[in-house]
Amino acid sequence: LLCGGAYGVMVMVMGGAMSEFAQRSRDPLPKEFLWMFGGLGLVMFVGAAVSALMVGLAGWCLRTRQAWVYCLIVASFSLLWAPLGTVLGVFSLIVLLRPEAKALFTGTGR
Repeated sequence: LLCGGAYGVMVMVMGGAMSEFAQRSRDPLPKEFLWMFGGLGLVMFVGAAVSALMVGLAGWCLRTRQAWVYCLIVASFSLLWAPLGTVLGVFSLIVLLRPEAKALFTGTGR
């Protein structure tokens, strides 16, 4: 609740500062500024899409019990996406590193 209130205050302060800047300056934003933020948004979108495809493929590999190493890599990579990815990544690593899980992927388990 406290973090949400602090975020709300920050948004109000930044909104007021930006509207004051817009009233003082009638010049449009430079094109480099727009390209920079557009490019950053595109990189973030592509990164999220690639991450979603990797996690989806790892889910399919888990279901079919194939590519144990790939599942470990994706579980480790998902630790970066806090907080949900961190929790899921930790528990995925705990389960995948068990000998029983490795035996399922090699075909020797039931």
